[in-house]
Amino acid sequence: MIAKKGILEIFENHMSYRDLFSISLLHRINKRRKEESLKIEADSIQDIKIHVRNKNLFIVVHGEEVYVKLITLPKVSKEKLYFIIKQELRVRFENLDSIMFTYEILKDNGNSLDIIVFCLNWNGVNLVEKCIETGGEVKGIYPVQFCILNSYRNQIKSENYVLVFSLEGNVYLVGYYKDRIVGNTVLKNFNLEGLKEELDIFIVKCNILSKAKEIPAIFFLNFFNKELIESLSKDHICEDLGELDKEYSINQILK
Repeated sequence: MIAKKGILEIFENHMSYRDLFSISLLHRINKRRKEESLKIEADSIQDIKIHVRNKNLFIVVHGEEVYVKLITLPKVSKEKLYFIIKQELRVRFENLDSIMFTYEILKDNGNSLDIIVFCLNWNGVNLVEKCIETGGEVKGIYPVQFCILNSYRNQIKSENYVLVFSLEGNVYLVGYYKDRIVGNTVLKNFNLEGLKEELDIFIVKCNILSKAKEIPAIFFLNFFNKELIESLSKDHICEDLGELDKEYSINQILK
């Protein structure tokens, strides 16, 4: 069986690729689709160009923070709205060549629109071009924190929370309120005391953006320090979700 889809994960100093195969009717019956994968580590696209040729590629980016901005703009056509948002981003970012963004209309106020904008400042645009040059078709680019949140949010019975998880040496903080992401950050160099301080600051920022009156609950996933969870539980509602099934979570972007 020849795989038509592939996951390309991009890390700070390397990348990994794996083909995806549906392998069992039994797993479909059990309502949890499994994937059989062969992971290939590489330093560049040239190392795996044979594998990505003629594949539908889903690129997952690790270690990059997504900039979240709430803005109110005049009600205009979709084409004009895209242009206005792009101009707004020029104020925030010097070089838009490395910026990928999407947006969602939160509320139509009649003459104006409340909009949430998600921006990824990623220097991998050339990598995407190389994927296309080798014969691959890029179907989407996904920050890993959004993949993980999307996979676990149905397990979290709260409308106001922060998801904290550890992956590949980084700690990710993702704020979620009433079916939308209100903030995220990536901690690359940290200590436990610093993490607690960063988390407190992050919660304040999320509350400002969401305008929530309550302090969000904190859910930990794949988190290494249980003592910190116990310590934070004195002042916050905390829950440990256990270990992270990374490959399964990333595979959910195909659904």
